[in-house]
Order: sequence, then C-alpha cells, then structure tokens
Amino acid sequence: MSTASLDLRTVPIVEKADAVNGRIDHFLSHGFKEEEIGHIRTAVRTTLIRPEDLDQKIKDLKERGFTDPVKMITSLPAILGYAIDNIDGKIKDLKERGFTDPVKMITSLPAILGYAIDNIDGKIKLIERVSEHFGADINPAEIIECELGILGTKIDKLWVLTRVLVEQNRIPTRQEVHALLFAKIEDVVLAHSEPTSGSFANLLQRLKMRKKEGSTREELRGKIAATLKDDPGNKVVQRYARGYPFA
Repeated sequence: MSTASLDLRTVPIVEKADAVNGRIDHFLSHGFKEEEIGHIRTAVRTTLIRPEDLDQKIKDLKERGFTDPVKMITSLPAILGYAIDNIDGKIKDLKERGFTDPVKMITSLPAILGYAIDNIDGKIKLIERVSEHFGADINPAEIIECELGILGTKIDKLWVLTRVLVEQNRIPTRQEVHALLFAKIEDVVLAHSEPTSGSFANLLQRLKMRKKEGSTREELRGKIAATLKDDPGNKVVQRYARGYPFA
C-alpha cells in the first residue's frame, strides 16, 4: 500500500529538541500516552509527524466513522503514513467483496489496512472452495467478519487446515475455526496424523494436550519430517511441507 506524502523530515539541529517536544506535546493533547508515543516513534523509525498532519489524520479517520483514531494509530502506527485515499480504497474494496461493515473490521483489526487486496481475495476464494466441497452455503465475507484472524493467517496454514477439514469431513463452528487458527500448525498436522486420530472433537482435545506439552517448533517439525518419511502419501503432511519446506 502506498503512503501519503506527509512531512516526516527532521528539523534543523538547533530547533530539533523544541520541535520534537512540541510534537510530543501535541500527541499528548490528543490523548496519546507517553509510552504509546514512544512505541509510535520506534515503529515509524522517524520523527513524529507535524501537529497539523496529525490533526488532519485524526479528522479524516473520524469522518469515515472511526470513533477512536488514537487507539487505531497506537495499534498500527503505519496509519500515520497511509494516504486517506488508500484508506478509502480499502473500505471500498471490502464493501465490493460483500463485507457489511469494513469500518468495524478495520477498527477491530487495523492491520487490515496493510493487507494486499489480492491476499484477501485469495482467502475468500479458499473459503468458496471449501463451501463447494461440502456443498454448503458458506458466505466467505460473513465467516471472515466473524473471525478476522483469517485475514492475518498465512495462506499456507489455511490450506493445511482446509486439507485437515476435508479429511475430517468437518464444517467447523466459529469456535473451532478460532481454535485451529490460533493453534500451532505443526500441532494440528501431528494431531491429525496420529493413527488413532478419531473424531474431530478428539483432534481438538489432542491440540490442547499438545499445547500443554510445550514442544518447540523445531521438535515438532522433526516429528512431521519423520511422519512424511514413514507415510509419504499423507496429503496433510505433503501440504505442510509445501508451505513450510524442510531444509
């Protein structure tokens, strides 16, 4: 996503301290906390934007229905550099894809502003394929709005999870989707690949047990590599290896 041509240049050395302090004071006047300002300065890796630019950014966000621009900017400092036309474009793109409340989505997950629309389209198409496979009437936009974590999940992980669901012959509930998204993908692969995998409920229970074990990713990947060697026809493991290649 392109960024706005905001004036992020540093000021002359003799004026720098006063100017920086003035900008910090202006952020404070908008309700930012000192520690949040420090986080923002670290994230953008440059001097804070000018007071007038901050005023305009907050005004623009409020005009588009974002009720807490300070919280949004603190969560995603890069917003300070996003052109308002780009933000408008993202809202428009989301609406065109059937999302009912893009402003609410972005408020809940500001990082959406940085996601390429092609990436979002890929995840919509994946859900459509799952819907077709099960012969179910699944609305991708509705599913994503209920579980925004889908948008921040690597597409390869989603493909592995899809393969697991197909082999389990399971259309997951919202809670089950959440559990799978936030589980280690290695744990999901190993839990599914166990000889006594059983029902989907058993798989979720084994995921909880594996989480308590606290194995490292390297240890889990070693077990998956061994599984692939012993069972080269395992399609879930094959898809995992494709997205997360072994050295």
